Amino acid sequence: PYSTLDPRSLNTSGRLNFLYRAQNARPGDILIAPIAWLLQKTIPFSVLKKNSFRYEKGSDLPENIHAHLTALGYQASPLVEDVGQYSMRGGILDIFSPAHEMPVRLELFGETLESLRFFSTADQRSQTETGSFHLIPCREALFDDDLLEPMLDRFRKSWADREIERSEAEEMLRALSRKQLTSGYDFLLPFFYPKLDSPLDHFSSSLNI
Repeated sequence: PYSTLDPRSLNTSGRLNFLYRAQNARPGDILIAPIAWLLQKTIPFSVLKKNSFRYEKGSDLPENIHAHLTALGYQASPLVEDVGQYSMRGGILDIFSPAHEMPVRLELFGETLESLRFFSTADQRSQTETGSFHLIPCREALFDDDLLEPMLDRFRKSWADREIERSEAEEMLRALSRKQLTSGYDFLLPFFYPKLDSPLDHFSSSLNI
């Protein structure tokens, strides 16, 4: 199901970048988005806030960084060339977070950050050093152990009385129960959370539209 409907990763990352900037907006900031986009419900404010992290030199990364990145929707790759990918080589971790326009290269000593540099996806060469790095989800639909069963129940009820090929629905249900990313996964957002928020709900300060 949904095999030809996957959204472009660039669109998804752009939405999350906007939401993250909205949550951290300062007086005088100007953010621009299409009206149709602002009317579309999205990840709840609290979920994005809970899953947004800031790291700097001397910070310790989570003990199981692979599981942490997977939970945020990132995918392991030999080379980081697109948003939402990460690559681990010895003591070097490359990550492309939607919060930044370029991927960042983290040099580690154990789990401690020793240096942070942005790098080019074209030639993989390190460029400017940065003092901090923001790690945010790269998908709007995030698996949560506490919300998994209610999400599966909502999905089951949604196709019980509809003309949907049962084998396809059950295939999707099995994948969701195993927390597997499948084609069309992003379009199941309403099942992941009891209540979705508007992009405008992500602004935590006064707003002029």
